[in-house]
Amino acid sequence: MTAGPTPVTSRRELAKLLRELRAGHGLPLEEVCSATGISASFLSRVERGQRGLGDANAQRLCDVYKVPLATRARVRQLASLGREGSWWDDKLIPRPIREYIGVEQAATSIASYGSIIPGLFQTRAYVEAAMASTQFEADTGVRNTATEQRLRRQDVLNRADPPWVHTLLDESVLHRVTGGVAAFREQLEVLQHAGERPRVTIQVIPFQAGAHPGVDSRFVIVSTSEDHTPELVHVEGLSGFRNFEKPEDLGHYARAFRILSAVALTPSETRDLLTATIARLDRGQ
Repeated sequence: MTAGPTPVTSRRELAKLLRELRAGHGLPLEEVCSATGISASFLSRVERGQRGLGDANAQRLCDVYKVPLATRARVRQLASLGREGSWWDDKLIPRPIREYIGVEQAATSIASYGSIIPGLFQTRAYVEAAMASTQFEADTGVRNTATEQRLRRQDVLNRADPPWVHTLLDESVLHRVTGGVAAFREQLEVLQHAGERPRVTIQVIPFQAGAHPGVDSRFVIVSTSEDHTPELVHVEGLSGFRNFEKPEDLGHYARAFRILSAVALTPSETRDLLTATIARLDRGQ
């Protein structure tokens, strides 16, 4: 299995293309809407990659922009792909998470920081315990759906051409027993083995590093490009879920990640720390 376009990435690419076409003709949104009969609110969402585009409206936009045949074909192709359903399309899951998964599943690189083991490496027991604690106001159906989707997302690591994954963890992760000692020990072993996979780097930021840019945050930086240029940042917390795409936001989180990487233990030191932590659990400490 190799990375391919998802409905989300197709809508995002189409949105970028349509924005470029409109800007290239110097047309305001309202003028395009008047010429095509498309509502301004709808076209605005299409240009932000938040809505799919039907064939008829795609044709009307191509007519207004007077695009060549090759571009028309590309617009129709992206519009068609963007309307396809995906396994993560479930109204029980918040839109920002669905959008994030759509990008993640086509990712070439995923860089994350947090004080919880990232979803790509979580065991079922850890997911269920974490969901019960962090989604304490969600009903059982929502938590079960979120659990199954989180576990299915891990298939991205088994692609023939998997993404490069760089995970930074606060040391507190290793001290917060989640799901009981036996389940937590299993989770740490899974994390340790994950660090041995090709294209996976796991580093722990020790308590000795003191205060750092990620103390009060948890985020993931994703790219679908060959040069791994950041294109989306996903942030989760008690206040909810948000995706950032503006260049200034992407740059801010990329700089924070570089600072965090610089104060983290090396991958080898992290493996040793995980081994010591597992041994501590075995001693009942």
